[in-house]
Amino acid sequence: MNRLARLLTAVLSSAVLLVAGTATTATAAPVATLGDAPPGVRCSFFWNTSFADTCFESDGDDQWIRDLVANGWAAVVHVQLNYLKDRTCKAMPAAEGWGVCKFDHVEDKCVRFQLYEQKGDAIRNRTHWSRWFHVNGTGYCD
Repeated sequence: MNRLARLLTAVLSSAVLLVAGTATTATAAPVATLGDAPPGVRCSFFWNTSFADTCFESDGDDQWIRDLVANGWAAVVHVQLNYLKDRTCKAMPAAEGWGVCKFDHVEDKCVRFQLYEQKGDAIRNRTHWSRWFHVNGTGYCD
């Protein structure tokens, strides 16, 4: 086993996932292809980039996030609601699998998303905003 493979194995076996301000021990996730949803989750909205995937599950207002590149930068989804509320959901920078943030949005409102990477106060790879989407999962607001 080469040095990089041993390093990646060590990192994956001891990684910690930080989601919504709580830390939990993470287990290695199965290898996934870019663009697939978390197991057993019905995404009302799904967005993928070269560095992260995000899935909004309207049933429960759960925001899923997956960092795709173990590069020291955390994948973040900025969740903006049309009633002047902003939230973020952040995965640790370990390309470790899906993390989830449990939100409680007002059901008859709209939400949109933006992905970026963050390390400390530095931000990079900020995407454009998505279209506005009904929180209840019935489609786009515009």
